[in-house]
Amino acid sequence: MSENFHYKAYLLDDTIEGGVVEASNLKDAENILVKSNKRLISLNPEKGNKSTFSSKRFGNPKPNLHLFFQNISMLVGAGLNVDKAISTLAKDEKNHTQNTFYNNISKELASGSSFAQACEGTGTISGEIIALLNAGEHSGNLRASLSIITEDITIQKERNKKLFEAILYPIFLVVMMLVALVIITFVLVPALEPLFSTSGKTPPFLIGLLASLKTGLENNSAYLMLVVCIIFITCFLSRGRNFFKNVFSKVVEKTPFIGKALKDAALARYLKTLSLLQSNGVATTKALQISAQSGKSENIKKRMTTVPDDVAAGIAISQALENTELFENSVISIIKAGDEINKVDVTLNSAAELLANRSHQSLERLMTFLTPAITIILGLLIGALALSVMSAMLSINELAS
Repeated sequence: MSENFHYKAYLLDDTIEGGVVEASNLKDAENILVKSNKRLISLNPEKGNKSTFSSKRFGNPKPNLHLFFQNISMLVGAGLNVDKAISTLAKDEKNHTQNTFYNNISKELASGSSFAQACEGTGTISGEIIALLNAGEHSGNLRASLSIITEDITIQKERNKKLFEAILYPIFLVVMMLVALVIITFVLVPALEPLFSTSGKTPPFLIGLLASLKTGLENNSAYLMLVVCIIFITCFLSRGRNFFKNVFSKVVEKTPFIGKALKDAALARYLKTLSLLQSNGVATTKALQISAQSGKSENIKKRMTTVPDDVAAGIAISQALENTELFENSVISIIKAGDEINKVDVTLNSAAELLANRSHQSLERLMTFLTPAITIILGLLIGALALSVMSAMLSINELAS
């Protein structure tokens, strides 16, 4: 199924042309325009401009980073330098948030900052992306780094979309179950509890449990709220805003299946960055230091900080990476082969591809089974709740008779 893509591009005589091209996807549209001897400035789906609106959160507009890196990658790939590419995007961008973002980067570049420093100064781009931009600038191959970033953001966007679709129905079931529990606890239980207390009979387990819960919440609600607020404020002030993010990250890393897949993805990015730097002649210790910042996991970053010192002391890269205890033997074997034939950059890239494919397959399998698994579990919980309510009703019938 084809769709329309709006584009702006330089022609052979350096004049700018705008128009619409019909293609099955973004990549096909790009290929069609390149074959027509056009140097792309921007290329967006017909409905793509609406995406910047969805980036608003709590009234604070944020730039569309996927659109930014997609366009900047195309422009740099077409032969423009970064300064010219940014100014071109800023000139043609009508969205206020996106235009401000481009202008801020342009000002930083004009003041002598590198592209990575300019992006970091916006405060909206994550540390791992900044590390990849640093890698591209140090290696003299920014085009490759931009391609990696664009691909990663695209994959992440698709993955988030699939995850949202997978958990939407289970979330609806959870909300309905919580609403049912609230109604039973604060409406049904107060009506049924006197019947059992006056007759001297023990209420069903669920009714008794919810009655105790209701009493506890009513008698201690102020204290519970105070304790929660104190814990939240203490953690926020003493450990900073990243405290909860780091705790969540550690929990996810230890979660079966998900933790392993995300770890493989982070290690793949590390090896990919290292391979890029090595293949473009960056000193090994410097390449290792830059690559260590390219992942999201603080645990992985911490372990990787020892690798540059080990290599500087004369230890082979494969052995230094093995010492971190993060890589499996199959990955280390691939890197060792590169050490032996003096083609570490090639084997690092091969190992990165292996880990990236493994991570992608694991997450795809997880997405496939996530919705039915959650639905079955919630169905059992809702069924148990319904049976407990029916049991209470039958007990009332026995009291009446």
